[in-house]
Amino acid sequence: MGFFLINRLVSKKVENSGAQKQLEVLQQFRTYQVLTIFINEFCQFSFLPSMQIGGAGIVIVGLYTATVSHGKLPLMLYLSSVFLAIFVAIFIYVVLEVASKVMLKSKAFTASTHKWTTCYTNGDRAQARIVKRYIRSLTPAKIYMGPFHVVDKSRGPALLRFCLQRTTFLIVKGRA
Repeated sequence: MGFFLINRLVSKKVENSGAQKQLEVLQQFRTYQVLTIFINEFCQFSFLPSMQIGGAGIVIVGLYTATVSHGKLPLMLYLSSVFLAIFVAIFIYVVLEVASKVMLKSKAFTASTHKWTTCYTNGDRAQARIVKRYIRSLTPAKIYMGPFHVVDKSRGPALLRFCLQRTTFLIVKGRA
């Protein structure tokens, strides 16, 4: 859920807005950065790795069952294994895709905020310095998986490719 909130905020277009609106958006982005920290505390070691490992296992077993047991299982059990594998694969792909867009959109958002410093420099140099520091302190929000890995665009397709490779390996190994 937090992935969707962050994507919604950083996709807003506030380039031509007034200084007050831009300040509100900056404060809201700071709030979402804090939310990202909490999401990372939850997702970093529990949700995303278990979703990838468990989801990949379900997809591999579902595809293997659908391929090997065609005509041997009752129709409802066969269709349920196929639909379960497809549903889990789509769910994992969508979640990883949304999580990777958090970093891309927040990078574009923070890059666009560096132009906003001119709105606050009404002759007051001290205030301008504070605003510039605040804007420079905005770092892109990132969703981590494990201690060092950031979820990027290639994670979803790589996981699906892994599932298909392992399934074909099991099929070939089972026939040999």
